[in-house]
Amino acid sequence: MRGKTVQDLYSICAQYYDRIYHYKDYAAEANRLHSLLQGRGIKDGARVLEVACGTGNYLVALRDWYDVAGLDSSEAMLEIASA
Repeated sequence: MRGKTVQDLYSICAQYYDRIYHYKDYAAEANRLHSLLQGRGIKDGARVLEVACGTGNYLVALRDWYDVAGLDSSEAMLEIASA
């Protein structure tokens, strides 16, 4: 993989990313994040931006409470998130 940037590597592995991290419980982690945000006074319905959103799994879970958006430097990851 000589000469490849981190960006290149994320583009290459984007199609495998969710399989690699299949064990993650995004819903449970989003629930914990929701509790943390509530504790900081962030109300349900607020706009939330996730930076480095990858394939968007947290966004899917967080949209139960928030108006969410995400950005990532990997176009390949964003294509999966958009789907």
